[in-house]
Amino acid sequence: MEEQSVERARALIDLGRADRARIILTGILAVEPEHVEALLVLSLAQADDEPRASLENAQRVLSIEPENLLALLLCADACLELNRVTDAERYARLALDKSPWLGAAHAVLAQALGRRGGRYEESRQSAQRAIELDPENAIGYVAAGYIEMARAEWSEADRWFRKALEVDPSDRTAQVNLVTAQEGRGRISPAFNEAAVLLRIDPRDKDALQVLHETVYTTLVHLLWISTLLFVIAWATGTA
Repeated sequence: MEEQSVERARALIDLGRADRARIILTGILAVEPEHVEALLVLSLAQADDEPRASLENAQRVLSIEPENLLALLLCADACLELNRVTDAERYARLALDKSPWLGAAHAVLAQALGRRGGRYEESRQSAQRAIELDPENAIGYVAAGYIEMARAEWSEADRWFRKALEVDPSDRTAQVNLVTAQEGRGRISPAFNEAAVLLRIDPRDKDALQVLHETVYTTLVHLLWISTLLFVIAWATGTA
């Protein structure tokens, strides 16, 4: 019975109903606190909105199964969200020790290294390795985009996120970060339009909402600057 409930929760996450999945999984764990699959899926359900809780549940799995690969990756991902870059690198390297052929582990390591000063070449190589190992998975391309975005190389970041979307048009991380890259390049209108598209898909998408708010703010600042400039010109020429 529990296994069917876990699979139902996993399906709900795929449908964007992580909130409902969390309720189901919390019920399972209230009866069986060390149910590894329920802990893993709960950690996955919490990854976007509750990274600290996601990390705690993945660590609970590691206390039961120290070599659980998915738990290591979930810990690394949560640490990235919490900006615990050293811990993220440590978990990613542990995952690679167990599965050096796994593209996702190389991608997570690439993102961790990309946030550390002076590690660009190493991070780029890790992202490239992720792509080589799993070219049909968007995660390697997203990692490469993150690395360039951390260096404010917006055009390169834009290129990698577009490649990720060629591989998987539904990848939400690539969609959101493409909007951010376009905003960084000063392409306000495309960024605004694509953020609006994301919100039409999921009006509760907190990342898209944040990008939309930032884009609107940037647009207003630009308009204010233009208005001020026109006023100064008019005053200087005596037409104000």
